[in-house]
Formats: sequence, C-alpha cells, structure tokens
Amino acid sequence: MDKNELFSILREEEERMLSLPLSAPYVYAPLSYAYKPYLMMLDEYYTTPVKNLFVGLNPGPFGMAQTGIPFGSAGKVRSYLKIESDVFHPQNECPERRVSGFLSRSEISGERFWGAVSNVFSSPASFFEKAFILNYVPLLFLNERGANITPDKLKKDERKKVFQIADEYMKMLIDRLGVERVIAIGRVPYCRIVKYFGDTIYMQHPSPLNRESLAFYEKDATAFLEEVLL
Repeated sequence: MDKNELFSILREEEERMLSLPLSAPYVYAPLSYAYKPYLMMLDEYYTTPVKNLFVGLNPGPFGMAQTGIPFGSAGKVRSYLKIESDVFHPQNECPERRVSGFLSRSEISGERFWGAVSNVFSSPASFFEKAFILNYVPLLFLNERGANITPDKLKKDERKKVFQIADEYMKMLIDRLGVERVIAIGRVPYCRIVKYFGDTIYMQHPSPLNRESLAFYEKDATAFLEEVLL
C-alpha cells in the first residue's frame, strides 16, 4: 500500500465515523485539518511492509489534535521527527480547546512515547524502518467544556458503532500493510485487536492518568522497545 492510498483510507475512516449520530458536542478529525504534518511524516518515514504496528486509542487534545501526528506533542514532533507545518482548524471548534498547532502546550503522553522511542533510535528513520504508528479510533471527542471523552466512554450505542468501524478498518490495514505484530498502546486497543489478530502485545499507555505509566516510561520502556523491535 503506498502512502497516498494509506492516507485516503484513513481519511475515509474519519468520514465514516463523522457520519454517525454522535452526541459529543465537538468532534475533531485531525487528518482533515492537520494533514500537512501527517503527509510530511508519510513522505519522510513511511515504508512497507509494516512489520510492527503501534496502535494508540485516539488523538489526544494536546497531541495529534494539534500537530496531526500520533502522540504528537509539538516539541517532540519538531525536535525528534523534524516536522513542523501549518495546521488549520476543525469545522466545529470548541472555544475551550482551540487548535494552535505547533504553538500548543506539550502533551505528556507524547513526550513519554517519543522520548522512549528516541532513547532506542537516535534517528526517527531507524524507528520507522521497523514500525509505524496509527490510532484505533481516528477522532477526538470533546464535551462542552473541552474535556476529552475517550472512545470507551461514549454512549453504549455510539461506542458500538464507532468500534465496529474501527475494527473494520484495523483489520484491513493490518492485512494491507503486511503487519506481523501489533503493539497496542493501552488496554482498549489491546482488548479489541487481540480478538482478531493474535500476535498483539500490550504496551503501557503513557497517559499521566495511568498510575503505572510514569514508572514504566522512566524505567522499562527502553528495554521493552529494544526487545520488541531490535
């Protein structure tokens, strides 16, 4: 699958989910407005087959929602991935959670994830020769105050439909990308994907809300990535 086809499929998935009747007041589809940095990442780093696929849950409000890059804390995207570009605005933007692109505050999850990657791979190209990274759900959901609603906290009927689409596209991408192993970042993507792709392993999510995260990313993440990828 070439990079243009991959991007087209990911955008199609976003649009499929956006067509659902969703009750979240604000829904951001980062690849519709922060596509420039993402395309830069594909141009610079995407290679096939993708033997190891890292899968996060969904875009974070201070990560991919700002920079278009999974776990895309602006500082790490700029300093490690060497990517910086214009970012536009979502159609229905929350006044309490505006998109400021590469001027946004740092995201702890992104700092931890890409920090761990950079400890193992001095250049991002060497990481992407071994792996790629996507999200299980491509959308960010926000309440009226701008607080993040993770996909597992959506209303039951909405969650079911969102996860059905996510599973449909994840199965297709695993097949088309030639994935040999999925590294699911967090419990939700792990519990979903392992049902239909047996070679799926669990990695601690770097969120500060995960009490085990700090210890893992300070002590164990480097060894984990070395064991999985080297």
